[in-house]
Amino acid sequence: MGLLVRVARWIGHRWRPTGGWGLWTVTLVVALWPAWTLGQTGWLRESTLPLVETALFAALIAWWLISHVKRRGLRALLMAITFYPVVLTTIARAWPPLRLLVDATVHTITWVLSLGAVGEPARAWSVWGEVLALRVLVFHGELVTWLSALTGGQVASGRTALFTLFALLLYAYTCWLVWAVRVHHDGGWAMLPGLFIVGWNVYWAGEGAGWLAGMLALGVLLSVLTRYAHLEMTWIRRRLDFSDQLWLDFAAVGLGGALAAATVVLLVTAVTSPHLYTRVQGFLARPWARVERETTRLFPDVARPARSPLGRSTVPTMPRARKLGASPQLLDTLVMTVRPKGGPLPPRAYFFALAYDVYTGSGWMQSPWQVEGLAPGEEWRGPVGQERFLVELTVEMQQPTRDVYAAAIPVAVDRPADALTFAGKDLLGLRLRDGVRDYTVLGAISAVDEARLRLTSTAYPPWITNHYLQVPESVPPRVRQLAQEITRDAYSPYDKARAIEAYLRQIPYSLDVSTPPPDRDVVDWFLFDLRRGYCDYYATAFVVLARLSGLPARLAIGYAQGQWDSTAGLYKITEREAHSWPEVYFPPYGWVPFEPTAIRQVFQWPKTQPTWTARSPATWRETLAAFRHWASARWRVSLLSRVGRMVMALLGGALAVVLAWWAYWWWRVPRPARPYAQLTWLAERLGVHWQAGWTPREFGEATKARVKTLPVPPTWQKRLAARTDWAIETYMRWRFGSPPEHSPTANRESSATASPA
Repeated sequence: MGLLVRVARWIGHRWRPTGGWGLWTVTLVVALWPAWTLGQTGWLRESTLPLVETALFAALIAWWLISHVKRRGLRALLMAITFYPVVLTTIARAWPPLRLLVDATVHTITWVLSLGAVGEPARAWSVWGEVLALRVLVFHGELVTWLSALTGGQVASGRTALFTLFALLLYAYTCWLVWAVRVHHDGGWAMLPGLFIVGWNVYWAGEGAGWLAGMLALGVLLSVLTRYAHLEMTWIRRRLDFSDQLWLDFAAVGLGGALAAATVVLLVTAVTSPHLYTRVQGFLARPWARVERETTRLFPDVARPARSPLGRSTVPTMPRARKLGASPQLLDTLVMTVRPKGGPLPPRAYFFALAYDVYTGSGWMQSPWQVEGLAPGEEWRGPVGQERFLVELTVEMQQPTRDVYAAAIPVAVDRPADALTFAGKDLLGLRLRDGVRDYTVLGAISAVDEARLRLTSTAYPPWITNHYLQVPESVPPRVRQLAQEITRDAYSPYDKARAIEAYLRQIPYSLDVSTPPPDRDVVDWFLFDLRRGYCDYYATAFVVLARLSGLPARLAIGYAQGQWDSTAGLYKITEREAHSWPEVYFPPYGWVPFEPTAIRQVFQWPKTQPTWTARSPATWRETLAAFRHWASARWRVSLLSRVGRMVMALLGGALAVVLAWWAYWWWRVPRPARPYAQLTWLAERLGVHWQAGWTPREFGEATKARVKTLPVPPTWQKRLAARTDWAIETYMRWRFGSPPEHSPTANRESSATASPA
């Protein structure tokens, strides 16, 4: 072990980079941090390791060029030219597999040693070259196809293009970082682009505040170390004497500032203001609509859409469009588990997340809504409809989310949340303030019987008619005529909805659906030309036909009921259960779901109202009050637990830094000098400050004089004085090879030290 330490120290001193290994390591981590953040967010289904490799290559290349190329223009040109081979190596994976390289090398060696009798080096190297050329051609072909589709107004896979753009962004940032650190010695300006990349990624992803805190902490540490490196080079250039341990003090300051910066970011991101959130929504509405539109057009195969700061879609789209083209493995991926309190749910109780109200002819949008802040467990006080019963669900997500999935209409959740409403009366969904993996939510499931639904009136409130009877004028006349034909023999709103549902269920279900033509109405194309589709098309056609028949309807998205595990008492929800369905408004019972999708089971409503679902208003309020009390207590305990863990982690990190620093100092001090080092540390705390020109023995005499003034027993004073003499003599013999204490030289030195100045 000692040999390995000595070898590592020799290598560290022999190839010590400019500024030291500490500055180089922190710079490299700051360069790789944005790449790691993009990979953790999961914008693409493929591994984002190529992005990390791109940043790593960029850091090494930029560091080497700055050290060996002095002309700025030539240096910048070489950095720009080097980007192309780096992208071919990392993104295109143009470098063939190592196995082919090993095979070609073995063939070459055996052919040379056997004088041409054994081995086929030409053939082996040709295979290696063919793989190299093929990968280069495929990479460029994908880029050309994407550019051609882009200029032609078509849609093509943007995976390679997106990876290349990310690589270009990270390459430019890393070169800037290394240049600013090495040439301008300014770590603060160096990390600003990376801080912007991480902040942008965290903001649109809606998660990962820890990555932002880590980036800011690394930036503070980099600024301090860059400043020290600049001072060190200045001192060396001016031939000034300085301690080689001074960098430890700068490192301690940098670590303290980094911990403080990370703590501030985590605390600030944990506190949200509904009013500030609403103002940010209004400010970013228009630019974010453009971002969504362009992202959907340029990169249709992004694995996850960016989370709008508005929390709503601002560009028309089919809600489940991104589920198409997914592999069966992705469709079987577990999304969440839902544990209902009281056993299995009725088949009509889908897991509702959000509702859409505006149909544009090409997709769905949402009107501007209001945000109402809710405390943990607080009830949303708007109308949800009569004849409903509450169901408590415990949801455990596989990934952090802000979406709330409830059985039918969400009423309350045990986390701080925002209610998204129209005029405070129509609830579109609940959204959590922070991304979490688990929560408990109350949902209000309709229990109205079929007879009561048939007797409902058409006296709809204004806040319903203002949003849910809208149909664009571009809907073709044959769609309007079809709606009249389907509902001709139905007299009640419920019978009209059932008639539309029965008609749509005759259309075959299929996931093999191409993108709708840009100049065609989606419903018209689905009903008269395509004649097949998936849940988005069924639900959209139902809503449009219902509105043309005078029925207020909306489109809801979420998940259908997955597999029920009777042993564990929970539902297992996978990607395959992602679903869209229509809901029709029946006063005074609220929103009632229907199922027009052909492969799903039709909802069966009870013929008469079951007595077990009847809840009096008092029981309803009592249930909500009990849930609110429980949720508030749970959230407070959870918050205190998180704050406590964070404080303990920070204290543990600070303690680890202090112990590591102490251990490093102790390891650096040779064994014979350790007693003397302990003596200097103790004397400093006793008030004995080192004076310029003192010898170690003079320092020892001053320490013993201070010990005599301490209020301790005389035996302790003698013991401390003897320990001081021993530490001084041990250090002197090791450092200077001084003669024994009884020698004449030592006696003369002692007499000179004891005599007054």
